[in-house]
Amino acid sequence: MLIPLIVLSIGAVAAGFVFHRWFIDPESAGGFWKGALFFNEHMMHEMHQVPLLVQLAATIVMLSGLLIAYLTYIRSPDAPAKFADTFQPLYRFLLNKWYFDQLYHFLFVRPAFAIGRLLWHRGDEGTIDRFGPNGSAWLVQVGSRAAVRLQTGYVYTYAFVMLIGLTAAITWAIAG
Repeated sequence: MLIPLIVLSIGAVAAGFVFHRWFIDPESAGGFWKGALFFNEHMMHEMHQVPLLVQLAATIVMLSGLLIAYLTYIRSPDAPAKFADTFQPLYRFLLNKWYFDQLYHFLFVRPAFAIGRLLWHRGDEGTIDRFGPNGSAWLVQVGSRAAVRLQTGYVYTYAFVMLIGLTAAITWAIAG
């Protein structure tokens, strides 16, 4: 796995040397970016005038981190455990990622779940289901009970219902 990374890094460094003139050269880079990125020619010239310590700051930080990692994990592997015991509050704070996950859970996840439960129980079950499918099912059930009472199978029941319907139709025709 190390060989492909070395090949890719050599290619990236070589591409930086080859295409430097088109991407970050003060005279020609402004034409390349054409306003897509903020490009200040004066700032690009001034970048070369910063002190050497500023130019090497990232390299110094990387090398110091590499040295600390070597000393603590290779040279004396018990050093991280001693550090964690000595600086227990700092270790817990950093171990728990500054408690961002707990804070995020408290501020966003728990309220989102509460709103979801509210909309589920009150909105979906309490309103939509009550007046939608469950309400129409209840209405069909009540209607079928009434229909069972009327549909007894006796001829005089049907004659009575037809007489009521005929009377209602004649009343509606005369009144209307």
